[in-house]
This record gives sequence, C-alpha cells and structure tokens, in this order.
Amino acid sequence: MIAPKHFLPLLALCVAEGAFAQDPETFLREGNKLYRKGEHAAAADRYTQAGDDPRALFNKGNALYRQEQAEEARAGYEAAAARANDPREQARAFHNLGNTLLQEQQFDKAVNAFEQALLRAPDDEDTRYNLAYAQRMLQQQQQQQQQQQQQDQEQEEQQDQQEQQQQQDQPGQQDQQKDEGQGEQEQQQPGEPKDQPQQGDAQEQQQRQARPDQISKQDAERMLDALQREEEDVQEKVRRELRPARRVPIEKDW
Repeated sequence: MIAPKHFLPLLALCVAEGAFAQDPETFLREGNKLYRKGEHAAAADRYTQAGDDPRALFNKGNALYRQEQAEEARAGYEAAAARANDPREQARAFHNLGNTLLQEQQFDKAVNAFEQALLRAPDDEDTRYNLAYAQRMLQQQQQQQQQQQQQDQEQEEQQDQQEQQQQQDQPGQQDQQKDEGQGEQEQQQPGEPKDQPQQGDAQEQQQRQARPDQISKQDAERMLDALQREEEDVQEKVRRELRPARRVPIEKDW
C-alpha cells in the first residue's frame, strides 16, 4: 500500500508534462504559417522546436536562406538530406544545398550537390539546369584561376629578371666609375711630365735672372791673371776692360 503513494506524484507529473507538450507537427505548421507571412526568423525558431524532423530541417534551411544566412542554411539542408528516407526529399535537400553553394561561389561543391540530387530525381529539369549552370561557372572560375596563376608567374619571372639585371648592372657601374676615375687620373698624369720641363725652364730662367753675373771657374782665373797683368801694364789693363768678356753657358740645374 505504500508503493502507490510514492508513484502517484510521479504519475501526476508525467500527465502534466504530457498535457503541456506539443506535437512536432504543430511547430512545423506554425513555422509554415510564419514563413508564408515572410517572418522567416520566427519561422526558423518554430522549425528548430520541431526537432529532427527532415521536413522541419529542410524548411529551416529555407528560412535561413531567405535571411541570407548561407552557412546555417547549408547545415540545415545537409541535416535534412542525411535524415530523410524518401529519395525525393533527399533530392530536394541536395538541390537547395547546391543553390546555397552557388551563392557562396563554391562551384565544385555545388556541382556535386546537384549531381547527388539528379541521382535521386533523374527527371528533375530544374536540377539539371542548375547543374549545367554550376558546371559553366566552375569552368570559368578554373580559367580565371589559371590566368591569375599565369599572370602571377609571369610577374615573378619578370621581377626575377629585373633583379638579375640590376645585379649585373651594379658591378658594371662600379667598374665604369672606377674606369672613369682612372681616366681622370690618366688625363692628369700625362700632363704633369709635360709641365715639369716648363717648370724647369721657368726655374732656369729664374736662376738666370737671379744669377746674371755668375761666371765659371775659368773666367775667374782669367780675371785673376788679368789683374796680375794689370799691375805690370796699366795700358793693357784698360784695353782688356774695353774688350767684351767671353760668356760661358751656365749648366742647367735639374
């Protein structure tokens, strides 16, 4: 008799919880009404409350897609495709997943999603058209990437060539500057020996001007002899003084 007393509250609680619980179908219908009104954020909340029902996950993805929440919408479609048992429901989930991937410009993944949808619904013309569009976009994207890679490679090669040319030109400029400096020295050096004799001539002239009366040793001896003979003959001395003295060239002082 004691056991029923203990189970009565538990039974009452379970009944109360069951009374307030809502069927996932209710949340799904409420979400659909909100979706039709354009209240996509509120609709997404109702679909979330519907749990793991594949229809609710699919519709939640649509509501998030309308809010431009592509990443969250993609997660909803992936979950719907994984939980759905009906191939048609899976095809619809993959179709919308491909549209979301197109918006994100993930064209390779979009192609795969549309192919998965066609495997489950081969007669779906909308999916076939979207697949062809995704394939064209993927081809253009790959061509652009190839062109960009080629341009980048050409720019790198051009930059490498410019750097190599600069490295080759720099030693040449240094050698040219060195040669130019040597040329200036060579132009100056040959002129210096030419100027030296001129300087020597100038010095010789200066010496000649500074020493106009300088005579040789022989002349000095002759003058001494003349002085001695002057004492003997005054008249002869006068005549010798009147006669011009013989000039002896002065040796150059190098």
